[in-house]
Amino acid sequence: MAAAEEKTRLGSYEISSRIRVDGDPDFIGEGSFAMVVKGHHHKTKRVVAVKRININRLERNTGGEHEKYLEREVEILDAVRGHENVVMMHYHHRSDDNFYIVMEFCANGNLEDYLLKNDVPEDQTKAFVVDIIS
Repeated sequence: MAAAEEKTRLGSYEISSRIRVDGDPDFIGEGSFAMVVKGHHHKTKRVVAVKRININRLERNTGGEHEKYLEREVEILDAVRGHENVVMMHYHHRSDDNFYIVMEFCANGNLEDYLLKNDVPEDQTKAFVVDIIS
């Protein structure tokens, strides 16, 4: 009998506790101090993207300004809530080691991926940026 997969519960959402970077279907991407993985709503099973920020790495990379960084990220996501061209934050949660941001999952990637894959003209790219910041 196979062992049950370990899950990390984040409010109404959950992610696998053991995500591997190479070949894991739940892995979306990573940066210097964060990893983005697929998760899902516990009851509806709706797929979400979860940004898992390693607080210790963030603290080292921000010269101790990590609390301001985390507050600002949440403030920005709250400020753009409801914009049709920006992913919506559903929930955020802090544990001892990580800060989690649960967001809409975009199956077709992000704007950068779209621009690179579709050879979008510069004037259209500018229009996207103007729309997002207005």
